[in-house]
Amino acid sequence: MFRFSTAAIAALSLSACTSSIDYQVTELTERDQIVHDTTLKLRLKDYSSAQFLGSPRVAVNPKGGRLICGAANVKNSFGGYIGYQAYEVQYVPSNPKIGPIFAMGAAAKIDCKGAGIDLTVVP
Repeated sequence: MFRFSTAAIAALSLSACTSSIDYQVTELTERDQIVHDTTLKLRLKDYSSAQFLGSPRVAVNPKGGRLICGAANVKNSFGGYIGYQAYEVQYVPSNPKIGPIFAMGAAAKIDCKGAGIDLTVVP
């Protein structure tokens, strides 16, 4: 029998497709920038070599969840660049028990587009 914690259930619901949620594009806050930078530094193999395409953009949903989207060219385990990929960082500022959720690739591109952040320059 599986048991899920409240944080796990919230994380799963947070990472669901954003196309059905009423996100509004908004300005990047100082806290958004801190969460963005910290999350990417922890999740990317070699953050210092990452190449970013433009600045991150943010959308917020009616319940306060924030979605930070961008595009980055990062190195893989062999040290080669993988090409620009969409990425997303989702977090809920009002609930510190749920850490930021990070995704990169096609799923991130779909979530960002569903939230109104178009990353069409990314393949």
